[in-house]
Amino acid sequence: MQPGTVLGQRYRILDRIGGGGMALVYRAEDTALGRPVALKVLRSQFAADPEFVRRFRREAQAAASLSHPNIVSIYDVGQEGEHHYIVMELVEGETLKSRIQRQGPLSVEETTRIGLEILAALEHAHSHKIVHRDIKPHNILLSRDGRVKVTDFGIARAVTTDTVTNTGSILGSAHYFSPEMAKGQGATEQSDLYSLGVVLYEMVTGRVPFQGESPITVALKHVQEEVLPPGVLNPQLPAELEAIILRALAKDPAQRFSSAAEMRQTLEQFLEDHRAGRTRLVDRDYPTLDLRAIRQRQHREPALAEADLEQDWEEDGVSRPVARRRRRWGLYLLISFAALFLGGLAYGGYVLSRLLEVPEVPVPDVVGRSAQEAEQILRAAGLQMQVKGQEYSTEIPVGHVTRQEYEPGYIKKQGSVVGVWLSLGPRTVTVPDVRRLTRAEAENQLLQVGLRVGAVTEVFAQDVEAGRVAEQSPPPGTQVQEGAVVDLKISRGTRRVPNLVGRSLGEAPTHLANAGLTLGEVSRVQSPQPKDTVIGQDPKPDAEVPPGTRVNVTVSDGVPPPPVKETTVTIHLQPGSPEDRGYVNVRVLKFDAAGTEVLHEAPHLIGDSFVLPVRWVGDQAKLEVYINGQLRETIPLGTPPTAEAGETSKQSEGGGG
Repeated sequence: MQPGTVLGQRYRILDRIGGGGMALVYRAEDTALGRPVALKVLRSQFAADPEFVRRFRREAQAAASLSHPNIVSIYDVGQEGEHHYIVMELVEGETLKSRIQRQGPLSVEETTRIGLEILAALEHAHSHKIVHRDIKPHNILLSRDGRVKVTDFGIARAVTTDTVTNTGSILGSAHYFSPEMAKGQGATEQSDLYSLGVVLYEMVTGRVPFQGESPITVALKHVQEEVLPPGVLNPQLPAELEAIILRALAKDPAQRFSSAAEMRQTLEQFLEDHRAGRTRLVDRDYPTLDLRAIRQRQHREPALAEADLEQDWEEDGVSRPVARRRRRWGLYLLISFAALFLGGLAYGGYVLSRLLEVPEVPVPDVVGRSAQEAEQILRAAGLQMQVKGQEYSTEIPVGHVTRQEYEPGYIKKQGSVVGVWLSLGPRTVTVPDVRRLTRAEAENQLLQVGLRVGAVTEVFAQDVEAGRVAEQSPPPGTQVQEGAVVDLKISRGTRRVPNLVGRSLGEAPTHLANAGLTLGEVSRVQSPQPKDTVIGQDPKPDAEVPPGTRVNVTVSDGVPPPPVKETTVTIHLQPGSPEDRGYVNVRVLKFDAAGTEVLHEAPHLIGDSFVLPVRWVGDQAKLEVYINGQLRETIPLGTPPTAEAGETSKQSEGGGG
């Protein structure tokens, strides 16, 4: 997995910091919280097993409930395509395995301190009914500030006995199996204590108690063989600490410590006694094997045997000096010959063992290396490389190692062969046609051929049912690498536009909403149709459109008003009867499309003239002039004839004219 890759839309890969037979570990950044995390990604051979993944997720989620200073916190469990991952607390430091390989046997103080912190973690986990099942130095992290952190709770439970015995991916775990786990029985809290006993043994001696060429061989030794007391390999080891280790390594779980709490209390008491100079355990519920006393007796026994013989001769009761001297000389010669013979055998055996002894070396990690680099690394470690096969990989480049037969750190005889598998690169697959399938059906079909769903968007498609794939990219038949993504466009379907013509504007939004559409722009035009009546629409009725389309409408604004015209009319007042003299009452009425209006009413002097501005509605209108209540003149306005703006009518002719 390349730096910069983002999983779960928040965890950005920075660099690879480790890995084992089951997972690769990366340093990453939680972009949502801005903190560094460790990202453990399952290897493809485990991620491809649905049952394993199911157990792995269930147990990892259960382990996430643990909160203890000696347990690596689990923040998240997720999946990105074919990658299953755990987000954990990032611990800067080294594994206990690395410390032992680099430093050799650890001191009594350091061994005891680390053991106590591991026990504190196990005690907390066991109180939550969680058994680790894979306690080993590889899963013990030593931080730079000296804190001990136990990791991989939950992952161990997902690994079954079949997984261990049938694959070469986690062979190193067999060195730390309890006898009951080696026999395929269920693991208990005492199984964790046995594994911790193996870890303590390795800390004080620099090696595991049982070695073998295969996990089956090692597992059988856990079941059948008695462990060599660690004090034989480390003469400086206190007998009390050795007794604790041997009790944890009892074949019968009932003979081990009853709980992590009891073992922790016993180890704490030992540390107190050790610092105080006391050499015996306070708790005598189990026998203590004092190897130092045994070694002292072995040194004293030859002298004691000779003294006992001399005492017997003196108590014989018969004074036979010559016979006694002969017996003594005979005994001396017999002892001398026996000593020479045994010494020769011992020396010969020593020389032969030195000639036949082959040094043991840890297997290095070559996963991700090119074949040439892997061979050089293994050769430098005193091992030989054998290519056992090739396999497709979306993560490992072509010609690089995808997996190795033995887990890094597994102890092998110098010159042994280590099998590796090389990458063929991503497998090429043909993109299937997933158009017109539902999204779930499309995802399933793509996964079956090793492809993943990429971006998913929605589009309107007239000929594809809503909720089904309308388009895909790359198109069907394209050759792509396994693990590639296919983008999908899901149809939102189409809608038919209802007929709004003849309906009122107020009804339009309801009819459109029922069809999954919305009202767009409203324009108005004058028309003989009643006001606010829809007289046009776009799109047209019955057109197929995407859901949510806006429909624009044209609405009647009613009949247009008649035109308004303006002019001026000059009224000349001429006498029309003998009574028309002096001042008379003049009244002017206007008749147009808008109705009748009194345009002017006032007294005027006969013989005067005055000008009236006139505005009328419609094409034609007229004025009627009344003098003292009698109609004297009718003046037409408009066409024909028309008195336009600025035009003057003829003068009235007085009475009647």
